[in-house]
Amino acid sequence: HETLAANTVGTNITATYAAGVLSLSGSDTPFNYQQILRSVTYHNASQNPTTTPRIIEFTYTRSSVTSPISTTSLTIVSANDAPTVSATENSIVVDEGSIAVNSGVFDDVEGSPTISVDIGTVVDNGNGTWSWSFSALEGPGESQLVTVTATDDLGSAATASFGLTVNNVAPTFHTIVVAPQVNENEPVSLSFSTIAAGTLDTHSILIDWGDGSTSTFPFNTPGGFSFGTNHTYTDDNPTSSPADIYSIVVTVTDDDGGQASFSRDVIVNNVAPAFSTVSLTPTVDENGTVTITGAFSDPGTLDSHTFVVNWGDGNSEAVPFQNATTVLTPVSDTVGRDDNLDGEYELLEADHFEAHTFELMPDRERRFAMEFDLTAFSATDTLQSSILSLYSVGGTPPGLATIEVYGYSGDGTFGAADMQAGYKIAGPFTDSAADLASIDLTSFLQSRLGAGATHAGIVLRSVVVERQTQLASANSSDPALRPKLHVQFANRHTFTTAHPFLDDNAADSYDITVTVTDDDGGIAALTRQVVVSNVAPVLSALTITPEIDENGTVNVSFNGGDVGTIDTHTINIDWGDGSTNTFPFTTPGGFSFGTAHTYLDDNATDSYNVTLTLTDDDGGVAEETRLVTVNNLAPTIAADLSLVTISEGSTATNTGTFSDPGTNDTVLLSASEGQIVDNGNGTWGWSLLTTDGPSESRTITITATDDDRGTSSSTFDLLVNNVVPVATLAGPTTAIKNQQLAFVVSSSDASSHDQAQGVGYIVEFGDGFTIEVSRMLGNSSGFTVYHTYMTTGSFEIKATATDIDGGTSVHAAQTINVAAITSQDLQTSINQVIASGGSEPTIEVLAITETDLDSMINAIGNISLAADAPPVQLVLSLGNMQFSGKTISVPAGVTVTIANGSLTGASPALTVTSGIVVAANVTFNNSTPASTILVNGGNLILRGSTVNETDGGDFAAIEILGGSVDLGTAADAGGNTLHVHGAGQAIRNVTSQAISALGNTFQFDGELAASGYQIEDVVNHALDSTGTGLVTWETGQIYVTHDSGSV
Repeated sequence: HETLAANTVGTNITATYAAGVLSLSGSDTPFNYQQILRSVTYHNASQNPTTTPRIIEFTYTRSSVTSPISTTSLTIVSANDAPTVSATENSIVVDEGSIAVNSGVFDDVEGSPTISVDIGTVVDNGNGTWSWSFSALEGPGESQLVTVTATDDLGSAATASFGLTVNNVAPTFHTIVVAPQVNENEPVSLSFSTIAAGTLDTHSILIDWGDGSTSTFPFNTPGGFSFGTNHTYTDDNPTSSPADIYSIVVTVTDDDGGQASFSRDVIVNNVAPAFSTVSLTPTVDENGTVTITGAFSDPGTLDSHTFVVNWGDGNSEAVPFQNATTVLTPVSDTVGRDDNLDGEYELLEADHFEAHTFELMPDRERRFAMEFDLTAFSATDTLQSSILSLYSVGGTPPGLATIEVYGYSGDGTFGAADMQAGYKIAGPFTDSAADLASIDLTSFLQSRLGAGATHAGIVLRSVVVERQTQLASANSSDPALRPKLHVQFANRHTFTTAHPFLDDNAADSYDITVTVTDDDGGIAALTRQVVVSNVAPVLSALTITPEIDENGTVNVSFNGGDVGTIDTHTINIDWGDGSTNTFPFTTPGGFSFGTAHTYLDDNATDSYNVTLTLTDDDGGVAEETRLVTVNNLAPTIAADLSLVTISEGSTATNTGTFSDPGTNDTVLLSASEGQIVDNGNGTWGWSLLTTDGPSESRTITITATDDDRGTSSSTFDLLVNNVVPVATLAGPTTAIKNQQLAFVVSSSDASSHDQAQGVGYIVEFGDGFTIEVSRMLGNSSGFTVYHTYMTTGSFEIKATATDIDGGTSVHAAQTINVAAITSQDLQTSINQVIASGGSEPTIEVLAITETDLDSMINAIGNISLAADAPPVQLVLSLGNMQFSGKTISVPAGVTVTIANGSLTGASPALTVTSGIVVAANVTFNNSTPASTILVNGGNLILRGSTVNETDGGDFAAIEILGGSVDLGTAADAGGNTLHVHGAGQAIRNVTSQAISALGNTFQFDGELAASGYQIEDVVNHALDSTGTGLVTWETGQIYVTHDSGSV
């Protein structure tokens, strides 16, 4: 509690106090140090210091020199100082339900005082400050002056006060639930919960239902609460509309006057009335009366109604109605209690009441109990009035009896517990007849209905005060005097009315509609049908003409009558021929009628049913039918020509006339063959497209048939002549000798029949050769014949066609020039074939002589084709004959095929130097020491041929020096046979081209090579370093040869 301090402000000197020593340091002038030493103070903060004198020592040190110690002495006197305290805020304002806070400082020179407060909680923060808090629960009741006190340990104290204001806070709503809409006369539910800041507040609830009524509910439980109630709107007033909106305003007020309100709109819907029963007279005759009765109800007990009946005959009326009533008599188990002294009960049965007259004695109590069945009611019924009928009897003036009426639960007993205020219905009053006849039990019965009870009891309690009188409860001799319960319903209404129907309608019924409309526009409508029976009219004295010819007239007459004297009528006559007549008769009562009708034609049965129908305006019908015979007359027809002559393929025609005596008849024309046309003016036209003569020559019949099946016919002859066909010939006009030529002969015939049956052809080629083609189906469209001219020259070709009927055409002719086999002639033929079209034109030449073959081979070498010319195929057919060896050079664009023959050469049998050469089914032989086939260039394709190497020397069946050879592939096997003798070889390939030789047969010295090694011996490969030049005769094999090394 003891310290030393110095004031160093304005200097460079620092004062530090620690462990009882005050140190001054820093670079400054001696003057300033002197001034600071003079400012040194001693402070003693102890509450109870010792009085021992205090010695203060002073020393001064500069560099390493310390001055001598100087001392001074202090005298301590003990004296207590009161603490100090203050508040930060002088006034605190808060709302109830919140925490009020404040703070301040306090001090005591002698030590640490204690801090306290008169309300709330104060906390010593340990640093000379305090904090205060208070939970305000209720305003403004908790507003006050708050005092904070600081007290030292010797009892000295100081205080600080500040004002506290606690404001009241109005309650708030937490949840609000209001049914958005209800029907009239149904309860609307309302519930809510509140939050109260003032937890000690109590509240009151005021509800303005918006219909002029309010409800008040006190709530003494403090704090927030939950609440629920309901309210019934008996009508959807105030407007005459299907629904109205009521604004419900709920106000909650706390005990300090704070209020909270909310408003919710609820829609109250009008409920339309509804019919419960409607009945009417179901059937009446015309002029009868219909009575309609029924009842309707409406939940809106305050609604007013308009009730209208639309009778369905154009009449309607507003009908008055009444509130429904019912009269209940006591059920059979009616309990009576004699008095309250003996406690005995007696059973009174409603079916046989005896005269029960209560003698009312002074100071005596009498009770009479009646029980009623409530099953005639429902919880939705609104009872308007319920009156208990009791009467005084005996003529005695009423005495001074006290009369009270109680209700009970209908359990058959009535005791003291029932005689409480809650069960009392009426009284006390005297026993006057007027009072007893008008006891209103509505509220009691309504509460019973709401509870769902099936029975309710009524007790009449009478206590005589002065003198005797009599009160009758039942009298068997007069049922009208028995006790009854007259109940009237506010929401049930009955009606009855009647209406005469002077006549029925066509449907024999009327829809009667009853409509009730409440004052808010709610409508209930119900339709019932009444049957009004009509009496049908009568036909009598009917006469009609029984038989006529077509175009004749029928007369008809009859009398009509109707018991419905105001009915009007319509006469309809169906004449049976599609025509009808209608005649209105608006004059009521009986009448006579006659008319006539002309039948322009009869029908197929030569008779008509005439039906007369008499209909009254209500649909009553009388009908009679009579048969009238109408005879038909047949039509007539004639042809203008008796003979029609025509060539086949042409259309034959004829004309004529027809008529029918029945002007309204429809006449149908028909022909035994051909087409006939009704020109619409009594004439006809006939035509027939002929297809074959003379087979179509015949007699034609034209028939006229009217719609009544009357017929007549006319005939004429038709002569159809055959027409010879027309032959045509198409083919080349130039050719070379030995060239196979194709000619197409065809014909056309006017007769499609003959054309389809085909023709026979005779073709004369002009060189002495003739081809005859037999007739066959379909060959008229074209038939191809082939011919080869063996000599040169100009030849006329003639062709004729003969049809199935033997008619032969004039011959068709053309000229062809056949030239020798020269380069120029071959070139001309090739050009002609190319010009005729085709993607790969072909010329086939038959070699007859060695000279012809040599000429052809020489001509082939001189062929010249344009750059855009298609490939040309030349076929040299050897005719299975033998020729000498040949050398062939083929230009580009041309493929030469040698087929079907044999070549044997003193040198090679075939030498190929260029181009594509195909050998098919040809046998090649060598007759001198040389290879049989030599390929120097081009491409040789060998299929189905035989190559014989017969010399046996160092030669080959096929020797390849250049070009390429195709002896067979996997897709197209060669089918060749290669014969080798002696040292000969089958294939000698000295080029670097690989040779495919699949699908062939190899033989040497007449024996078939049985293995690949044997074939290898007769094959010479020319291999380069890449392995090309191989001859492959088996797929997927690698071959070696002794002459060219291994691969």
